[in-house]
Amino acid sequence: MAKFLNIPSILKSLKQDVYYVTVGGIIGVIFISAFWLVWANIMGEKDYGFLGFTISFAYLAANLTLIGFPITITTFIPKGENGNLVGTANLLVFLTGISVVIALLFTNLFFIGGIILGEIAFQMVLAEFLGKKDYKKFMILIIICRAGQFVLALIFYFIWGMMGIFAGFTLALLFSSSRFFRYFFPPTFNLQIIKEKIN
Repeated sequence: MAKFLNIPSILKSLKQDVYYVTVGGIIGVIFISAFWLVWANIMGEKDYGFLGFTISFAYLAANLTLIGFPITITTFIPKGENGNLVGTANLLVFLTGISVVIALLFTNLFFIGGIILGEIAFQMVLAEFLGKKDYKKFMILIIICRAGQFVLALIFYFIWGMMGIFAGFTLALLFSSSRFFRYFFPPTFNLQIIKEKIN
């Protein structure tokens, strides 16, 4: 039975690319699961429900804003596309995300705007690493982001309360995904390349 439960040996036997993706995914899930278990024990039922609702809403809004661009990046980078595709896609989803954040300013959920922009950046950088088959960086990005979310949210909670959790999530996402913004300086924008991929 022990032979079948030797997870490290099983992972090492996998191809290196599969190994990195699998390990990154597993560690990411561990941190996220630990995050929710910790808050379930710290918070009351009402606050825990509010936290779950707002973060779920932020992630839903971010993924709707991405409108399929991560798949475009992952698909066409292996075919030799240059940075213009990534830069253009990043700028388009960022501008769309900004419009969502502006709309949220007129609601009582304005404070999750940072999480939405951070998740957009995070998903686009993940897609870029997958497209370039840089699976080690893919794994490292997931681990840094999820570990950062867990640690920073916990620290800031004891400083600012509930808002500290959202601040921790935002900072972890933006810090780990800083690569996303490098395409804005100088901007690499070519709308024609996006039209070609759609057609």
